[in-house]
Amino acid sequence: MTEPRPARAQRLEADADDLGHGLGRLVLAVLELVRQLLERQVLRRVDGGSLTVEEIERLGRALLALDDRFAELREIFGDVDDELASLLQLQDLHRGVQAADPTALRRQS
Repeated sequence: MTEPRPARAQRLEADADDLGHGLGRLVLAVLELVRQLLERQVLRRVDGGSLTVEEIERLGRALLALDDRFAELREIFGDVDDELASLLQLQDLHRGVQAADPTALRRQS
């Protein structure tokens, strides 16, 4: 009796440059999300009055420098609005699952 052959894995034909560019766009989208969260946190702290004038100025300069760097990265990788929207949809989906059943994600793992 002959043994069944294991199924062959299908190979994905892809250009390394395309994969690198796609990965760069994904990483940029994640970093953009983190940047937006940091910016919101800074605004909350400013509005809450928990920062000194010097801290506000320092954070403002840091956020402007960060915006400049992101502009450079967008020139390289392009705009990442689509990837960012997908990440936000995943986040909203995650929140919806948690709101409906907080133990659902733990049961799946």
